[in-house]
Amino acid sequence: MNRDQVLTVLYDLALAIGSEVRVVPLLTRTLQRLLYHTGFPAGIAALSDSDGSPPRLRAAVGDHVLAERLEENIALPAELLHGEVRLLDAPPVLPGAPRYRACLCLPLDGAGVLLLLAAQRPPSELPLTAIFPPLVANLARAVLLCRSHEAMTAALRNAHDATRLLLHERERRFQSLFANMLEGVALHELICDAGGRPLDYRIVDCNPRCSEILGLPFVDIIGRLASEVFATQPAPGLEAFAAVARGAPPQRLELRLSALRRILEISVVPWGKHGFATVFTDLTERRRLEQRLARAAYYDELTRLPNRALLSDRLQRAVASARHDNSLIAVCSLDLDGFGPFNARHGHTAGNELLIAIARRLATWIGPEDTLARLGGDEFALLLTDLDDLDACRRRLDALLTTVAGPAMLSDGRPAQTHVSIGVTLFPADDNDADTLLRHADQAMYRAKQEGGHRFVLFDADQERTIREQREALARGLEALRNGEFALYYQPKVDMRAGRVIGAEALIRWLHPELGVLSPAHFLPLFEGSEHAVELGEWVIATALSQLDVWRQADLALELSINISASHFQQDDFATRLAGQLSAHPGVTPSQLQIEVLETTALADLIGACRTMEQCRQFGVSFALDDFGTGYSSLTYLKRLPADVLKIDQSFVRDILRDPEDLAIVAGVIGLAQTFGRTAIAEGVETAEHGCRLLELGCELAQGYGIARPMPAAELPVWTAAWQPPQAWALAPAQHYALRG
Repeated sequence: MNRDQVLTVLYDLALAIGSEVRVVPLLTRTLQRLLYHTGFPAGIAALSDSDGSPPRLRAAVGDHVLAERLEENIALPAELLHGEVRLLDAPPVLPGAPRYRACLCLPLDGAGVLLLLAAQRPPSELPLTAIFPPLVANLARAVLLCRSHEAMTAALRNAHDATRLLLHERERRFQSLFANMLEGVALHELICDAGGRPLDYRIVDCNPRCSEILGLPFVDIIGRLASEVFATQPAPGLEAFAAVARGAPPQRLELRLSALRRILEISVVPWGKHGFATVFTDLTERRRLEQRLARAAYYDELTRLPNRALLSDRLQRAVASARHDNSLIAVCSLDLDGFGPFNARHGHTAGNELLIAIARRLATWIGPEDTLARLGGDEFALLLTDLDDLDACRRRLDALLTTVAGPAMLSDGRPAQTHVSIGVTLFPADDNDADTLLRHADQAMYRAKQEGGHRFVLFDADQERTIREQREALARGLEALRNGEFALYYQPKVDMRAGRVIGAEALIRWLHPELGVLSPAHFLPLFEGSEHAVELGEWVIATALSQLDVWRQADLALELSINISASHFQQDDFATRLAGQLSAHPGVTPSQLQIEVLETTALADLIGACRTMEQCRQFGVSFALDDFGTGYSSLTYLKRLPADVLKIDQSFVRDILRDPEDLAIVAGVIGLAQTFGRTAIAEGVETAEHGCRLLELGCELAQGYGIARPMPAAELPVWTAAWQPPQAWALAPAQHYALRG
């Protein structure tokens, strides 16, 4: 509770005390105001008579049971009638009202007491025991005055000479009120020229509060012209005051006294033959508080820039104007590059200094019709309205990037340099409401950051729609992963020469509840490159190892290969994670697991790939280079990569029966494998003839639709037991194909 709020309460209660001349209305009105400001639900006032009789209940508010007992004596402890204002958790027992458990006791200097009652102590922001003692003292004096007034009123009915006494008392009371009012009061004489035109007014009298409010001693007020006192010509409010003095209805107005730096709320009424009286309060602090609150509502406290609320209002107006005038506006979202690390490294104070410096720099750059706002943190927004076309917008944003890029000096003399990423959307090309425009600019800003920062990116609705659809599709894919809608299918790998099944490749499928079984092409691109690619890869490894455990228990010993995405394989802790997964399946021999890595993945970071592969090979896991022949590996790379198997891409294998170039490529890969001591396996074997040709080339391992399609895990043991290789494979001649120069 600040000083202004407490003064408001005291002022309100003082008005209640000073507005009555009878005891019961005075007590009732005061109780009503006290209950309003403190939150207590009920209150009573008990007064003692001068003869020392027990206090009588003179007023009750908020409790009809107690209100029915007015004028009854109440047995109250003597200590409640004296002493200081206090809060009691054990109030006196009152007749017919035993439910109260909390009480604010306000003794009236021996004349009685006011009790505010509640079933439990209500929360209050007012310092109750601190602010009410002087008020209670004034109330006690007002009670005495009202009692005197009532006594005098009664006496007037019986004696004529009491009239003079009453007038004297009323005059005394008026003078007392005049001297002690919380409002300033002044009496004025209107001064006019010969034609009756008002020229000025003289201050004839004023109360002490008037002197306090104006901050001037009496000698500088009484008898002087208003134009002199307030140092302005004409005198403040002259026309309105003159109108009231000449018979117009009383007025209330707000007057700003610039020379005295005061703002007054004034009520003016006629007084005397050619004068008027003013009753006024000082609104200066209240108006300053209102201005501060208004600034807090619409301006950022740190940078003094407009905040989101004011930006939204101006943006709505700009959109409406642009729609009416068919003009161009740009809505920009700005975010400082690298501000988070700067703040963490140099501290919050330095971060705030940098934000203030950038805000000032931007504020000097924008035009008079533009709006710059701070939305929070290091995020700003910019509304550009004075634009001729898109090229003009681009030029201004290029200049803005240059402006922000210069170093800013901090208070300790240290230079701080930062850049900014800007997202821009243009109205009416992006014909949406203000909130949507700002959101689109924000989306474009994030793209600017993703592209490296220190640039601006224009919002592209089609691109954003694609990104949103991809984001929604990824969310659905994650939901499927976590709901158990994914499964591994298994495609057998065989030794064509020996006629036996040697293993299988695990291939992920989505068992979509509406669309059926979906191949990886429908969902893997959504995961690749996202932070969820690792989560999906970990699931594949765990599921594959669990399946090896199941087959082991069924006496089916197979090698199982799994495909690992680039982002998953390139994690620094890939080998550690894999070791942990293997330790969770002690029955699985690590050599049963083979990891297939795309050739392009391995070559993207050759040193890192070699390190990871060697770490995994140390605990028995082997590697295959998938889609071999589609990348750009050299013989040096192939020699250095610790891969055991080269998988010949099916795009080459499929056409070896009719395309000499594909046949040559396949033969070359097989030759490389043999030269470097690697094993070659061909994908895409669709017919027995494909197998025969591969055997002639020296490749004995294969997989493809001509052998078996990928199948659920439960079907593989049955298929393995029943599989018979084509007889032609057993009769196929050994390698005889040679590359022709």
